[in-house]
Amino acid sequence: MSNQTKRKVVYVFQGGGALGSYQLGAYQALKEKGFSPNSIIGISIGAINAAIIAGNKPENRLKNLEIFWDRVTTAVPFGDFFDNFDKKLRNLMGAHSALWHGQPGFFKPKLWPSEFGNDKVENLSYYDTSPLKETLEELIDFEYLNKKHVRLSLCAVDLETGDFKVFDSFSETIRAEHIMASGAMPPGFPPVEIDGRYYIDGGLYSNTPIISILDRILTCPIDNRDILCFMVDLFSAKGELPTNMNALAERIKDIQFASRTRRATNLYSTSENLCAAISYLGEFLPEDAKKNPKVKEVLKLGRLKSLDIVHLIYHSEKAELESKDYNFNKFTYKDHRTKGYVNTIDIFNQCGKSWAKEQQDNKLNIFTLDEELV
Repeated sequence: MSNQTKRKVVYVFQGGGALGSYQLGAYQALKEKGFSPNSIIGISIGAINAAIIAGNKPENRLKNLEIFWDRVTTAVPFGDFFDNFDKKLRNLMGAHSALWHGQPGFFKPKLWPSEFGNDKVENLSYYDTSPLKETLEELIDFEYLNKKHVRLSLCAVDLETGDFKVFDSFSETIRAEHIMASGAMPPGFPPVEIDGRYYIDGGLYSNTPIISILDRILTCPIDNRDILCFMVDLFSAKGELPTNMNALAERIKDIQFASRTRRATNLYSTSENLCAAISYLGEFLPEDAKKNPKVKEVLKLGRLKSLDIVHLIYHSEKAELESKDYNFNKFTYKDHRTKGYVNTIDIFNQCGKSWAKEQQDNKLNIFTLDEELV
């Protein structure tokens, strides 16, 4: 199905481990409605989902995402019984299974983790992620990915400097290691070496890379299309007051990894005002002055692209626990996927008619299913 819009479509996928199947459901709905991506930015599990989409021809994307999630999730013994009796116990069993046994095609426990003494940086973890590399190399066509059909940006953190790093398929060759670096959450997963530097999970710095989108809009005058951004978050900053210690731990995790969209959009609004001022003042310049190369560069800053953000946020069920991001049981996988699909269809029915239209102004519009803006 061809895209419904001539606008530049961007996906932004947050990290969140086992919650990432929510993004699978969202992608399925967006694909059905004709909003395929020109560019995808991902962190951690969002980087894996993003790479599978960008690294496959359109007809293979959903299929390979489904293969990945079917492979890395496992059944819980007597799951049907617990589904009707006690979902919290079922979810606890799923999480403990991941802790003790790992997940097929993803990670497996190490027999002797390097707790003390000196060891190589790449050995510092409790789990071995070599199964993930094999899975990625099977499900992603890296030759297709690096031909730049879809721009893929993967976010990680330099372990030594603490700097935020974006690996971009438009400026470098993406390999499985770049994807794994974005999801190398310590101390569970090992740091990943790329060109002599060691990288860890980008979510430790910023779990929603919306700033990367804003940077491109403000600094890249080449692509003049306005942007339609689908931002799919897996943690909600808003939630109920906790009533027990596990609920408190879950709220802390939500707050820690939720996006900071309001801060980013405030920055964009400030930039909007500056761009409008540059554009306005430029109208008073004589034509000779406008031909000056340095003046031309300044005037380019006044041509800000319009930006619409469709913000989807996963809200945890009451039966979910602090361990929800490593509970890879098939029941929750299907629940998350279904919710991602339904939420995306709901927001499309609510306001999707305006998404395909090219915007005539440079205003920032944000669409959500509720009043939540974090």
